[in-house]
Amino acid sequence: MAVETPYPNDLKQWIKKRGYRLYEVADHIKVSTRILTDYCAGRLPVPHDKLQAIAELIGCPVEVLTALDERRLVQYQRGQSLPVFRGDDMDKKRRELLCLLSVASTALVLPVIDWERIEAALAHPRLVDEKVVVNLGAVNAHYWSIYRAAGSKGSVLDGALGHLKTLVQFLQGSYAGPVHVRLCAVASDLAQLVGEIFFDLHDYSSAQAAYTFAVAAAKEAGAYDLWACALTRNSYLPIYDEEYGAALPLVTEARRVVAHGDSQLVTRYWVESVAAETFAGLHQGDACRAALDGTTGVLGARVEDSPAWLRFDGSRLSALRGTCFVRLGDAQAAYAPLEEALTVVPGSVRRRGMVLTDLGQAALLQGNIDRACTYGKEAAAIAVKSSSAMLKEGLVKLRGRLEPYSGARSVVELDAVLYQLN
Repeated sequence: MAVETPYPNDLKQWIKKRGYRLYEVADHIKVSTRILTDYCAGRLPVPHDKLQAIAELIGCPVEVLTALDERRLVQYQRGQSLPVFRGDDMDKKRRELLCLLSVASTALVLPVIDWERIEAALAHPRLVDEKVVVNLGAVNAHYWSIYRAAGSKGSVLDGALGHLKTLVQFLQGSYAGPVHVRLCAVASDLAQLVGEIFFDLHDYSSAQAAYTFAVAAAKEAGAYDLWACALTRNSYLPIYDEEYGAALPLVTEARRVVAHGDSQLVTRYWVESVAAETFAGLHQGDACRAALDGTTGVLGARVEDSPAWLRFDGSRLSALRGTCFVRLGDAQAAYAPLEEALTVVPGSVRRRGMVLTDLGQAALLQGNIDRACTYGKEAAAIAVKSSSAMLKEGLVKLRGRLEPYSGARSVVELDAVLYQLN
């Protein structure tokens, strides 16, 4: 017989549905994970201010979280009458993205940028030709360049969404032969960038929508490398949620698709790198090491010829190996490649912060709490400057694993630095 709880709610269901984890929400509302677990289980009443804070974070009306009115809950689940909580500008951007992808998906069923040619084609869609598509691709490359240079990745979102809107306008037309094919490829390219931006902003559901569209567009274009990259980016969502079993089918499909791709591109090496991370998370050491061996071909490749949407190069191999060994629980093997990665990635950039959090995890595996906190504080200083939700999440994971040592002086000092991220 089920035990009746004194304060029933649907907090856990909606937190998971919105792509958040309990410790992230607990961190946001400034309670311990244990207290939030008690809220979700209905063992404790949820204070109104905490409930409101959760609603704002995950984008749900308070009424839905508490499920006080069953009819309203059913309406909300069916998308009827009860609107999604409109807390901030990000919610507007999310809705804009989903609307654009909805229109673009319907359309799929069926250099120097020449802005004048693009504008003329927008006014008269029949003027869209191969040169217009080339110029649209050049705009994509421009946004990828800005994205990589930006400290705050979210700063690129408005421009990227605006360009995606332009591409969707073109896709709505009926194009024959190579023009339609090239438009699909350009749309897949930009959708992957939009997905990366939302991913870095920790909006996993929007990122997945963008990546799923990118897969479909690349498939329709017959662009195998783009297709494999979209699958690979999609696999990062479960990987960062530490659900490696869910990532494996995506990685397996990416490996199959990339076998048909351009052997001059480094796509296959990037796919192998993500396969290595997946196998490491599944504790399949032999498969992980074999995949790592499969990445080394990038060292002799002409990466300078890679398209903007493909950014894998040899400078990423040391950090990759370190990450994999951390996930395999082999701290001793992880240290050398991670330390090497720090020399490859100087400065206060997100990649360096991620390496530092991995070093913190390696130190923690060896029981060196002070060393783990030192790495954590350095990563936190980068996170403050970069505004990267992905890096912040890595720090939250590290801090969560330090919870048994929360009374230690070094952990208290780390907490003081992490407080600046809130």
